[in-house]
Amino acid sequence: MARCQGIKADNTPCERIVGVSSKFCYAHDPANVEKRKETASKAGKASRKPSAEIAEVKQHLRHVVEGVLDGSIDKGKGAVAAQALGVLVRAIETTRRIHESEEIVARIEELEREREAAATGGGYIRGG
Repeated sequence: MARCQGIKADNTPCERIVGVSSKFCYAHDPANVEKRKETASKAGKASRKPSAEIAEVKQHLRHVVEGVLDGSIDKGKGAVAAQALGVLVRAIETTRRIHESEEIVARIEELEREREAAATGGGYIRGG
């Protein structure tokens, strides 16, 4: 079986096995550059957004706590605000899980397509 002709980031040869008609694995195939960039961009956007939202929620919580402690925010209003912010955190986490699941499903579907292509001689098989 043929190995990918690509070079990894640490300057060692890629060890993935490729199909008869391929010289490169998915990660090193020049034909996949744009698709890899798009996937990386989506992953980056998905991972940054929830953390930014959580940072914003934490900032609001600090403000509420400080306001309750210094008396500028009524304890009842502070409690309701904290509860609402807790709901927001759960919504952010749920959204993150949904995006993560969608990415996993898309990756599994891609791997299944690659496996099918390799089985029919039209692609490659991922390897170590």
